[in-house]
Amino acid sequence: MKPFLAAAATALVLYGTCVTGAVINVPKTTDPVTIDGTINPTEWSKAAVVTSASFSMLNAWPDPAVPWAVANKCYIMWDDNNLYVAFDVHDIYLTAADTGWWNDDYTWISMDRNGEGGAYAMTDDYYIATSFRDLAFPSIPKELEQVIWPRVGNGVAYGAWQVWSPTGLNWAWHTMGTINDNLDIDTGYTFELAIPWSQVVGGAPSIGQPCRFEFNVVDNPPSPTWYNVLTGPMPMVWDAILHAPDNWQQGVFTGSSTAVDEWQLYQ
Repeated sequence: MKPFLAAAATALVLYGTCVTGAVINVPKTTDPVTIDGTINPTEWSKAAVVTSASFSMLNAWPDPAVPWAVANKCYIMWDDNNLYVAFDVHDIYLTAADTGWWNDDYTWISMDRNGEGGAYAMTDDYYIATSFRDLAFPSIPKELEQVIWPRVGNGVAYGAWQVWSPTGLNWAWHTMGTINDNLDIDTGYTFELAIPWSQVVGGAPSIGQPCRFEFNVVDNPPSPTWYNVLTGPMPMVWDAILHAPDNWQQGVFTGSSTAVDEWQLYQ
């Protein structure tokens, strides 16, 4: 995809439970969730919706003067078995490489399940990066370290992590366009992920448990751009937001909710 120009705007919510203020209320769902890459409005109706502001983009092809609307959204909810996260990303040029997922378009989730914060990630703070490179290259297996990269903090130093090998992760993509073909204009992709609580220190949270999350979308060539789902484009660097849980968005695990509030942290 191509460079973006940030433009402050009202957050856009399509469906789900959005929260007001600086804390993400992560609702509990009792409904079954099918992880197939498509965000079913019925299944995700109780999710919190984390949205960016809108951005205008000047695309190098076919016409640099044409603005493109971009609104990246992340959905999050939980039940007694899993944490559920979904991304809805607008992207007019879907990119994947056979040289490594870090050269693809990918999503990045950071989680502090206990909401403790800290200057660097501890052994109960988690990162998961995911890409759709297996869809572009069938020879690449859909497995850990290939298309999904789970890590956990090492509790020792800023910017350091160690391998996390969770079992039972369930994820799926749905791409809207042709990967690695810049002769057409793609629409974007959706992504769903279920993280078993059995693979997380402390297991399933209780209602009222504080937490912290960070949601990012990385857009690769021709000009890699890091998008924080809350704040928009950021420099493609391993910065303090990524590595310091103190800077992740505060949240709380709540009970089931069908109320819809509008969350407009960035207007």
